[in-house]
Amino acid sequence: MGQDSGESSAQLRQLQGSWRSLDDPKSVLAFSDSVKTDIYDGEAVEANEVTAAGFCEGAAPGSEVPGTEAPDWKLPASRLKNYYLVEPGTGLCWYVIKATAKKLVLSQVGRGNTLRYRRTEP
Repeated sequence: MGQDSGESSAQLRQLQGSWRSLDDPKSVLAFSDSVKTDIYDGEAVEANEVTAAGFCEGAAPGSEVPGTEAPDWKLPASRLKNYYLVEPGTGLCWYVIKATAKKLVLSQVGRGNTLRYRRTEP
């Protein structure tokens, strides 16, 4: 998948903390190290390892981030955009459209829906 799921990349460090959905306020994503937890209405629904990668299984051919080399390519710490979030072994993958200190926008590969989040205050 590119990076080891336990490896803490610059991309994952940027996502650490909680993000509330702008479309469904009961939905929250929480990132802790390399674990993404889906929370709904205050209850943890699912927690999975996640990694940042330049490609993902199930994406359309040619959708790799330009300049990446599967399968051993690792995202340089300096590239904080143009990557996928991948849950290894689940087939789930999201293209990171935007990730800033306060805003996270993802597109789920295979479904194409846009998921918009705002960082929650600590």
